[in-house]
Amino acid sequence: MQKLLEKSPRMFRQAVAIKHHDSISWLIPDGYFVFSAPGGKIHLNIKESSMMLARALGLYGRKKLGPYRRY
Repeated sequence: MQKLLEKSPRMFRQAVAIKHHDSISWLIPDGYFVFSAPGGKIHLNIKESSMMLARALGLYGRKKLGPYRRY
């Protein structure tokens, strides 16, 4: 985590928010919101899970989408 903080403070804050999703979920409004995603827009309920929050922040599936971004 220390290396991530030094490399990118923004990504560090996002990673901490994802890691502690259960303890901060009461701060997140319940409902579906529109987020930009590769290929268009997506409706996510970020209160649902840490994975949904990671998708909204653009951190989930980065390695999986790498080969597709080349085209």
